[in-house]
Amino acid sequence: MKTPMRRKGRPRSTGSTTGQGTIQALVRALDVLDAIGNANGMTLSGIAAELGQSPATIHRILSTLEARAIVENDPATQTWHVGPSAFRLGSAFLRRSGVVERSRPVMHALMESTGETSNLGIERGGHVMFVSQVETHESIRA
Repeated sequence: MKTPMRRKGRPRSTGSTTGQGTIQALVRALDVLDAIGNANGMTLSGIAAELGQSPATIHRILSTLEARAIVENDPATQTWHVGPSAFRLGSAFLRRSGVVERSRPVMHALMESTGETSNLGIERGGHVMFVSQVETHESIRA
């Protein structure tokens, strides 16, 4: 019996995953997205410096993310920003979990009883991400 021929193409790389079974290129892309989101926009060189990657690597990642509208580039300031597809993906978490809808009555009651704006935060990995807010009706806000 004849052994099937191996398909031609790029050989499997031994260095494409990290020790935890994650894909290094994807980890880098997510690091880029985190950096942009945390800084409210960054230049290519700023991202490369912060992440310790070459500008060429960061540019390839940004180009890929831009093609999917996950990031956007502002040519006037040469800064990269989180794009609408990133918002859509993040909103899917809120829809799935229902946490905002379930929390709204409590947040509204808290705002009414204190006269202050009420915020809803979700803790993940030691970081708090604010996902909803009920603003006070008071004219002076802290």
